[in-house]
Amino acid sequence: MKRRQLRRWPPVVALLAMALIASACSSSSDGNSGGSSAAGGPKGEIAYFDLSGGSASKALADGLWKNFTTETGVPVTVDFGGTIAKLQAAVQAGQVPWSLAQTPFLPAVDQAKLLQKIDTSIVPVDQLQPGTYDEYSIQYGTYGMNLTWSLKNFPASGPQPSSMADLYDTQKFPGKRCFMSDVRVGWVLESALIADGVAPSQLYPIDLDRAIKKLGTIKNDIVWNASPTLEVQNFENGSCAIGIIANGMAKTMIVADKYPASFTWNQAGWASSSFGIPKGAPNANAAQHLLKWIITDTKGQAIYSEAAASPVPTGLKHFDPSSITDQTLLRFLPAGDNMKDTTPRNNQWWTDNQVTVNNTINKFKAS
Repeated sequence: MKRRQLRRWPPVVALLAMALIASACSSSSDGNSGGSSAAGGPKGEIAYFDLSGGSASKALADGLWKNFTTETGVPVTVDFGGTIAKLQAAVQAGQVPWSLAQTPFLPAVDQAKLLQKIDTSIVPVDQLQPGTYDEYSIQYGTYGMNLTWSLKNFPASGPQPSSMADLYDTQKFPGKRCFMSDVRVGWVLESALIADGVAPSQLYPIDLDRAIKKLGTIKNDIVWNASPTLEVQNFENGSCAIGIIANGMAKTMIVADKYPASFTWNQAGWASSSFGIPKGAPNANAAQHLLKWIITDTKGQAIYSEAAASPVPTGLKHFDPSSITDQTLLRFLPAGDNMKDTTPRNNQWWTDNQVTVNNTINKFKAS
């Protein structure tokens, strides 16, 4: 009896062995080069193409990237790209070293050429507000363009600016006005139209002639700035009394530099960068998991929000203000009630009209 059982066992054992071998082969390679582990999770490494640099890049590294590596073992290295043209050239050449990239606004047709689609089976985009993501990218790095003024010029004991109309009222609020030379990032034309009576919801398409005419009323009081850092310097050295600067730079000036200034979110504009996965990314699967991490890592989000004065990602439905350790920083953050009287920049209009605007502004400056 035992001998007959022994003769029957080998075929069963052989079948079990074949199944185990097939399972092992399947788990060792899922056809996703450099991409995933046996369970489909991340492995390998991720190179991140960064356009921001500075405190924003450091905040990502100290929070989200560090936490992701701790959790998954996948390191995230940062490469400062400088310009989106570098990423575009790499994709066109089929030589992409980055698996995740920061991108500015891109029209849908350009996104389709440059980026892979987000895998919604991995990335929980349902946790984001509509309009803050699309099939190729997730918004982050939101920054406000805020009316800001020196308390040395306009102390709390006297009249305080509160609207874009005040920015253009040199009698009530005298002094030089700080504007960005790149008016696209400075809310310059938009501020002129709002001050001239245009409702924020009706700003686009921008009436360029009307905006230039309004700017002409304060032309002799405008100080043009090549960078946000220069704007801060011009406030702090007394060259500007009032102007429009980014909320993060206002935080730098008021909190870090302890310069007496104030600002308002009323009639401010805002814009965002985005995260996307380049076509030809060497580790696209891990990048999909990193996008998921960006949406779900509340501790990393808080570190970024405090350091960069910006939520990450932009449209998180369940953003918790109490996660910010220093609650005094909430007034600088483009989130919650701060955003109720703000207007998003129409990036498509700017993409279509940037050359015309540049030519017009240059003529205005030179006239």
